[in-house]
Amino acid sequence: MAIAQAVKAIVADYNESLFNSEIYGIKTSMDASEYIQANINDVFNNALGGLISVIVVLFLFINLRESILASLVIPVTMIIAVLLFRTFNLTLNIMSIMGLIIALGMLVDNAIVVVEMIDEHKKHDQSLSLIDIIIKATNSVATAIFSSTLTTVGAFIPLAFLSGAEGALIRTIPIATALAMTISFIVSIIVTPVFAYLFIKKVDSKPTLTLAVIYSVITSVLAAYAFSDQWKLTKISFIAGLFFLIASLIKYYYLIRNKRTSNNSLYKRAINAIMKSKYYQSMILVVMISLLIYSGNLLLSDHIAMEAMPKVDSKYLTGQISLVKGKTERESLQVFEKVSSYLSTRSDIADYSVDIGKDTLSLAIKLKPKKERQLHSEAIITELIAYVSTLPDVKGNFITEGDEANAAPISITMINNDSDQLYADATKVKSLLAGMPGTVSPRIDFEYGAPTITIDINHEMASKMEIMPSTIFAKIREFIVDQKVMKITIDDIKTDLIIEKANIFNSIHEMVQLHVYNRQGVPVLLKDVVRFDEQRKVNEIKRESYQKILKVKSNLKDGYTVNAILSDLEGQLKNANILSPKTSYNFGGDFKAMQDSYSDLTEKFMIAALVVYLILLVQFNGFLQPIVIIISVPFSIIGVAIGYYISGLTFSTLSFLGIVSLVGIAVNDAIVLIDYINTLRREHKYDKVESIVQGCLARFKPIIAT
Repeated sequence: MAIAQAVKAIVADYNESLFNSEIYGIKTSMDASEYIQANINDVFNNALGGLISVIVVLFLFINLRESILASLVIPVTMIIAVLLFRTFNLTLNIMSIMGLIIALGMLVDNAIVVVEMIDEHKKHDQSLSLIDIIIKATNSVATAIFSSTLTTVGAFIPLAFLSGAEGALIRTIPIATALAMTISFIVSIIVTPVFAYLFIKKVDSKPTLTLAVIYSVITSVLAAYAFSDQWKLTKISFIAGLFFLIASLIKYYYLIRNKRTSNNSLYKRAINAIMKSKYYQSMILVVMISLLIYSGNLLLSDHIAMEAMPKVDSKYLTGQISLVKGKTERESLQVFEKVSSYLSTRSDIADYSVDIGKDTLSLAIKLKPKKERQLHSEAIITELIAYVSTLPDVKGNFITEGDEANAAPISITMINNDSDQLYADATKVKSLLAGMPGTVSPRIDFEYGAPTITIDINHEMASKMEIMPSTIFAKIREFIVDQKVMKITIDDIKTDLIIEKANIFNSIHEMVQLHVYNRQGVPVLLKDVVRFDEQRKVNEIKRESYQKILKVKSNLKDGYTVNAILSDLEGQLKNANILSPKTSYNFGGDFKAMQDSYSDLTEKFMIAALVVYLILLVQFNGFLQPIVIIISVPFSIIGVAIGYYISGLTFSTLSFLGIVSLVGIAVNDAIVLIDYINTLRREHKYDKVESIVQGCLARFKPIIAT
């Protein structure tokens, strides 16, 4: 960002001091710093919205003071984490901020546990002073919070060692999350108790109707802005504000009338009934296992679309158009003019630049803001590639800002040492892709070398007609080689006047009609003594594992996934049996990237689960209770799978990070619950059923609030 600002200052200075003209000057064709700054602003706004939403949600379950107190851990932790970034070689960027946001839910969980336990001890230890209550409450959960923080850090750290492009991209996220979680533990057991002593009263006063209305209105306004779009109120904002207003008024209705909330009493009756009935316990177990199997089937089947990384809308595109070797300068300029004309007609492009290189055109495109265009940047890329594919002997690739590869999403590698059969089978696969509704510009990825023309003189015929070979070559040279005719002066500048000749590859039919003259001056058609053979050889033979390969590539239309396309293609290839028995194939592109990424993630996830289990073994000093806690991990995925299926969202590597975060919260809740149940049995001598019931009732509100 600093470099970009410095460059802008230099450009502005040059424009003012050197050019000082509306016609000439230096223009910025691409400024990635604008894109980065806009994304960082979005992330900060979302983080602030998340903080406000945490306050209003907590307010429904605990008092306003306690909810603000629990939420204070978020800004305090974030500030300390950012200050420590330099120590861990981290910078403040989109990924590091995303790591802090992922940690947000778990950050507040530690504070909620402390604040809720203080509130619980206020009800049962009224003989103690406020400071003794806070110390006792904090001590009672410190070990559980430490263990839950350690398990969360242990779950995220293995993800920092992911390999590949996705690993390099998201590596900052688990490191930032682990750092924030470590800091939140310290803040929760030191800073939160201090704030609790300063702001919490030992005995809560009964709320009045006036305060209830004021607090409810404040909560409603905060909720509306928490669910706003860049602080602009929308329909969802008003719905959220109305919901929290009604919920807050209902809460104060019960508080003012000294009534227990119906949800808590219902939960108490339900948990008592379940603990006393083997039938209910068996039914719950069967239902949960059935839902787990169903969720696993959703994730492993085609019901949920998957991709390596989510498609993020970008403001900038870069592209390269490759021209067939042998194109003349005039033909290159024609392609340049066509591409420039097309880009200038698009209403979703704010600015662009096209640079001509050797056999290439380089493009830098700035799109209009997302709200001012209808298409996603990926859809625009699809249309650009579709247009470029209509130009003769031209192919183009486009990438969005931040992408690390310039590969097509769909890539099928065809393998066969028989070049002719390899090309024939690649052509068949290309035809199959062309017939699918979700593909754009299927193509065989190979390059021809520069075209060549072999001039073969029929010496016997030339001798018979008394034509010298030098005469023939002189005529051909006259036809194809530019000639300097004279020097002319334009605006006191001397320059050569050149007659530019035709492109031989486009004018063979004209050249063969030329006449050459023999020694007697008799005209003879060039085609009678010369044979022209136009050839274009493959520029490069690609091999993998000593075998010849061709890659068939295609782009995707918006709304389609690589998995669905390749699944359909593989079905057609197997059913139709159209490929040669000696031709094999494998899928690359996004599919291979996704497989490699998910395989690596699964491996790291298993390592994380083992680390978590070992930590739990040390805390609970046994095998059974850690297993009970670990069981909550797969069951927590049920909601993820069903949620993705209903919403139609695409599962990606970042979704996997979200699952790890969810697992962290689920394990944290389970650790604190089991630890509190053990405390009840150890200190209050409750039997197993009673300690479970009381533990669940005490942890009901904190878990719902989290």
